Amino acid sequence: MRRFFSRLLEAFGLVRLARLEAAERDLHLAQRRAAKLEQVLAQTRASAEEAEKRYREDIETARQKFTERMTSMKTTIEQASRAQTLSDNQLALVESKLDVIEGAIQALDQRTRDVLIARTTEASDVKS
Repeated sequence: MRRFFSRLLEAFGLVRLARLEAAERDLHLAQRRAAKLEQVLAQTRASAEEAEKRYREDIETARQKFTERMTSMKTTIEQASRAQTLSDNQLALVESKLDVIEGAIQALDQRTRDVLIARTTEASDVKS
């Protein structure tokens, strides 16, 4: 008999009250779940946006630090290059001075030898 009434109601596009109430409970449950999921989705989106913002800030900070370090290294390299050039120039100057001193020493050595040779020759001539 129950089956008969169910089919009769279905023929007119109707359903039993218990089935309608069950469908309404399911609908309310689904609506609550959907609302909860929408809330979780909104929180997830907000969290993702915050993470993306932090990521972009971290990238910008890293980029700035990299630029500062590269600028500092460039300055250090330029200073080292200038110091090397100055050192090379000073070395060349010292080498030139050493060449002049060596020439003077050789000239004095030659004069001293000439004087000693002359004295030795005079002393040999006097003894003979």
